[in-house]
Parts: sequence; structure tokens; C-alpha cells
Amino acid sequence: QVLWETQGTDLEKGFKIISTGSFDDFSISYKVMFMAKDFMSTYQASNDFKTRLYYAAQRRGLSLSPYPTNHIYHAHLSEPKLEHSHEEIAQSFQSLPYFTSLSLEVIDRLALDSIMEYYGKGEQIIQEGEFVRGLYIIQHGHAQLTIKDLNGNEQEVAQIANGDFFGESVFMSDKPSTLSISALDDLKVIRIEADTAANLLVDNRRFAKQIDESLDERRAAIQRIRGIEEVNNLTDNSYPSSHSILGQFKGK
Repeated sequence: QVLWETQGTDLEKGFKIISTGSFDDFSISYKVMFMAKDFMSTYQASNDFKTRLYYAAQRRGLSLSPYPTNHIYHAHLSEPKLEHSHEEIAQSFQSLPYFTSLSLEVIDRLALDSIMEYYGKGEQIIQEGEFVRGLYIIQHGHAQLTIKDLNGNEQEVAQIANGDFFGESVFMSDKPSTLSISALDDLKVIRIEADTAANLLVDNRRFAKQIDESLDERRAAIQRIRGIEEVNNLTDNSYPSSHSILGQFKGK
């Protein structure tokens, strides 16, 4: 899984093979082989791969050490709980304007189902067309939101920073993300579990309204890129229309 998350590096421009090298006493060794057109390309690709590997391992709660260690990893843990306390996460939530409608009790429960994650510059957090793993809130750094235009070219929708969120397609049942999101620099985010975020929407109409209103600029950007008719069609293909989030309350 960690090696899979290194996809999208400059190595993708050339031929790449990842294979198992050996099973050692304290580790499993992997071999990564690739081709590049010149020395500088090889150096850059190798550096990029190692950076992505570091952040991917950190998100999975793994350590990278050339020396024997006595860490015990439990394969059946669904998510690694890193050193950040839920109190720290709860305090971050309380500082966000779109969480002002939530009680301290709700925020505290929300923090228990959230974790901190880190991404390196250039890493892709969400790819257009995939299902998101939760609602992401930026704590530090910047991210770029992009979407493919009608010709299939990647176009920027927005750049977001501290306090902004992404992964809003988590609120749209069984719908993948229309946007791709990448880190513009080292990025620290809080990820709220998908089911928890969806339930929060259902249980808090005012919160839903605040989130819905926060998406207006993104909708306008998509209108410019794909055209008004195409944006209207996206109502049924994962990106929220002007009423889609609030529309989750229909029949409830």
C-alpha cells in the first residue's frame, strides 16, 4: 500500500518496476528499478520517489530506519493513530468558522474519528474519479484543486490554504470526486472519516448550509472551465450543485 502511494512521481515518465527483494529479520527489502533520459532526470526522480515514500510511510504509521528496530505493527488496525491527541484536533475544529454551529460535545466526538495526515510537495491526495476517504481540512500548507476541461486538459479550479477544506464529494452518496487535489508544498491536514462526515451533514442542517455556501466559488470556477450546462449535469455526477448538499435532507 505504501509503495502504491508513490504513484504519480516523476518516475511515471519512464519505465519502473517495483519487486520484492528479500525477507530479512527486521524488514522486507524492495527493489525499485527505473529508466531516465539523463543523470539529472535520474537524480530528480530518485529524490522525488524517496520523498513520497517517506510521507506515505508516515501516513501509515510506519518508520523508515536502516537499523533493526523493535517496533511491532498490527496488520489489522484500520488506521494508524499517530501522536496527535483528539484534544488538539478538537481545538483546531473550534477555530473554523464553518464549525461554529456545532456544540462542543459534537466537536469532541468528531475529533475522535479524525486523524492528522501529512503530504509532500507535489503529492496527489485525491484523483479525479476516485472515491474519497473523508473530508480534509488544511492545517498547514497549500493545495491545488484541478478538473479536466471538455478537451481532457487539466485546469486549475482553485488554490486553498489553512482552514480550507476539500473532499466534499464525501457528502454525495456513492459519487466519486470530480476534482483532483495535489499538495503545492508540505501539507498537514485533518481527515474526518467519511461516514462521520456524512452523518455530521445529516444531523446538522446549519452546518450543511455553511458548507454548501462555502462551495460557491468552486462552482463558479467549474462553470468557467466546463460551461454552465456541463456544471448542471455534474449535479448527478458527483460535484455538488447549488442545492445538492442541502438536498441530502429531502425525505428526512
